[in-house]
Amino acid sequence: GMLTLRGATRPVRFNATLLPETVSSQDDLQMLNLILNAAVNRSDFGATGFRDLVADRVQIEIKAQIEAAL
Repeated sequence: GMLTLRGATRPVRFNATLLPETVSSQDDLQMLNLILNAAVNRSDFGATGFRDLVADRVQIEIKAQIEAAL
């Protein structure tokens, strides 16, 4: 997908893990937990400050929950 940080938009490939809701059966897909992971270089988005505190390459992890509309 495309990621925009500090006004700069770049393509980023996220690894996705889909997990069924733990309280339902494995075949019930009414609710899913989604975890997305990627790594980006901050400098690609113009974020170059605080180099002594934050490395250029940073990890992004997004946790989301998807619920089926009835």
